[in-house]
Amino acid sequence: MNKRPVPILLICLLGCSPYKKVTVTGSEQFTNRWKGQTEQAVRGTYGNYKSKSDLPDGFLIRYDYSYTLTAQLQKTSNIHISASSQQSSVMIPPTHDPQHPAADDSIIRRMYFYFDKTAHVKYVETEGLPDSVYLVKRK
Repeated sequence: MNKRPVPILLICLLGCSPYKKVTVTGSEQFTNRWKGQTEQAVRGTYGNYKSKSDLPDGFLIRYDYSYTLTAQLQKTSNIHISASSQQSSVMIPPTHDPQHPAADDSIIRRMYFYFDKTAHVKYVETEGLPDSVYLVKRK
């Protein structure tokens, strides 16, 4: 039996699908949700931030919920990890340093809220948050 028509048929079926895939990044989702909101609304939802930086046209608030699963924690069957904005022994800055191989098991979740001078959200950048994928009907 000739196997060549099967991949060609699959490509044709996928290319002629009445649906198209739309990907919305975590940054786009958070920007759509928070654009125009006040600093108090963001802090009321997410609590204390990791750092605050001044920018020429406003300021930046950074939330960091990253943590590392150390080898000893990975071996246990009963793992309980609490993510917080406070620095603790389980939370270390995620890096890909050969000296610290445990950092390769880091779970990185960061949110950067950019505010204008009136303390309203301009946009949000995220790291480590999943994208949303939708199928929408083609026009």
